[in-house]
Amino acid sequence: MRIGIFFPARLSHSATIYIEYITRELEYLNIKIIRFSEKESLPDNVDLYWDPRSMGGVHPYLPLKETNKPVIVTVHGAGPFSLSAREYYTNFRHALLGKLSSSRNLCKWKFFNDRLVTIITVSEYAKKEINKKLYINNDKIVPIYHGIDHSFFRFSLDKENNEKFLLHISQYQPKKNVERLFLAYKNVSSVDKPKLVAVIPDYCKPSISSDIEIINSPMNHEQLVRLYNNALGFIFPSLHETFGMPILEAMACGCPVITSNVCACPEVAGDAALLVNPRSVEDITSAILRLVSDVELRKSLRDKGLKRSKKFSWEKSAKEHFKVFNDVLSKA
Repeated sequence: MRIGIFFPARLSHSATIYIEYITRELEYLNIKIIRFSEKESLPDNVDLYWDPRSMGGVHPYLPLKETNKPVIVTVHGAGPFSLSAREYYTNFRHALLGKLSSSRNLCKWKFFNDRLVTIITVSEYAKKEINKKLYINNDKIVPIYHGIDHSFFRFSLDKENNEKFLLHISQYQPKKNVERLFLAYKNVSSVDKPKLVAVIPDYCKPSISSDIEIINSPMNHEQLVRLYNNALGFIFPSLHETFGMPILEAMACGCPVITSNVCACPEVAGDAALLVNPRSVEDITSAILRLVSDVELRKSLRDKGLKRSKKFSWEKSAKEHFKVFNDVLSKA
């Protein structure tokens, strides 16, 4: 099998990670991967085309409309269509441009829908969102979970420091809900309240508390793993996730998790996390207090999280992608 993969010059970090891991595993399955960008013509010597980088409901690569070979697209979600402008965009100008872009994307999806054979997405929640917001037939949408690199994200008993701290990690967007998280943390009344370390690249607002340490520069995998392994707990009360990779990263490192009870967060977390209403500061505060004060709860969540994270791997994800590709070709 030969797959032509659209790999543009500009690509988000999360899409790059997804493509790199899946293509690596597909190559282990003896699949021939042929990458092409917008600067090149479509490769002829392939069996099918795959556009794996549709974030935020972005339309497929338009030249794929003209091919007579099967076309598969991975749509990671349609957040701009599901959230209010205030919860998705950082300012009015971005909101205006974003809404215009979303309208254009929706028109191009309608133009493209009859050409698509299959849509891969990353969760059952994402499938429902895509069906509802992009008007794509449910029968075309196949959810396949992401994996996690267990060689990087793993539990270590060797703690590097004895300082207790809570942890939040995200790329700053309003939907990550950090302002409510900070308010909830500030409201925690505990003599032994640990500090909160928040790794939020591009976040430029001042801290509302001396107990909140904001790191606004990116960190590599090794640095993140050290934080996950040393943290008392990980708090991820996002308003919108179609998967939520940091949930699994924390669990794989033995870090107890608090996350949202909406979107794909409970689907990914299963019974291995404390679930909160992300729009309720009081709910987040209560969960933090429970986690900080209850040693047995933290141990239970750690054990459940380690077990839960083992259900996700890039090898398993790639095999499910291969099955989709194979099914499409057999029908074609």
